[in-house]
Amino acid sequence: MQQSNQDAQYDVESPRKPGPSTFTLIAGGLGGLILVALLCLGGWYGCVQLGMCGGGEPETPVPVDSVTETTPPSPPPTDFPIPITITNTPTYTATSTLTLTPSDTPTSTATFTPTFTVTIAPTTPSITPTLTVWPTDFPSEYKEILLPPQIIEILHGGGLLLPLPREPGPLQGQLKSVAGGYDLSRFDLSRTVNISPGLDYEGFDYIAVPTSPEFYKEKFSASDFGKGVLAGLVYDKKGAYSGNPDVYEIWVYEDHVYLSGLRFKSAILLQQSSNEYLWTPQDSSSNLPLSVFVKNGCWLCWRIDKRCGCVVCKK
Repeated sequence: MQQSNQDAQYDVESPRKPGPSTFTLIAGGLGGLILVALLCLGGWYGCVQLGMCGGGEPETPVPVDSVTETTPPSPPPTDFPIPITITNTPTYTATSTLTLTPSDTPTSTATFTPTFTVTIAPTTPSITPTLTVWPTDFPSEYKEILLPPQIIEILHGGGLLLPLPREPGPLQGQLKSVAGGYDLSRFDLSRTVNISPGLDYEGFDYIAVPTSPEFYKEKFSASDFGKGVLAGLVYDKKGAYSGNPDVYEIWVYEDHVYLSGLRFKSAILLQQSSNEYLWTPQDSSSNLPLSVFVKNGCWLCWRIDKRCGCVVCKK
């Protein structure tokens, strides 16, 4: 201020007073500089605290009326998954080798005596039971019949040979009554067999007799089945074959069987291909024709010369 006043008084001269010394001027100048620095530092600190020294434009305050209420953001999740780092640590196995050098050499010798124990287990022989096809009450001449393999399988599956009647007289009477004037002398009526409801076969009812040995020897001594051989006689009491009860002659050929009806003069062809007729060769010749019924499937079987044949009993 003194200097300003002095500048204003340049036009008027006044008596001059003695000025300050040089030391005083230097000290005053330094003090002024320190004061200015302190003021600048204080201003800068205040600017930093108020956020006005960021280097950009100061934020313009938003009017209170234009503020829109918004939903505060959700707090950040605190259950962040913690990363797990697995580090495979190799395992090292140290192997040390120890070598021993014996100082003494053993001179003793070890002796071993082996002992053997022998165990013998008894072996049970394997016995395969053989099916007795023919019951004990059948005559020995029947047991010489070699039945076809298919019939043997039926017997293994629970089938059986029907027993011979103890009193064939009633059966013979039925055959004579239905045959009328037909000559029954060519058949062996003493070996009549039957299958009937009384034998647990309600669906079947048959009576059969084989050819007599005398008639067979006289008519079929050459055993020429190509021309046909009379094997026996069967009485179908319920008409299972043709729908009418009838008496049939059984004629056997090389590859088929004929049932020739006596009362209605009908002929029924049975063929091996349709499983209605089976036959198998016999080991030896037979002079005694025989017939028998097989239960479980109902088969009428007979043996003539070197052949055994069976026909299925139809319902």
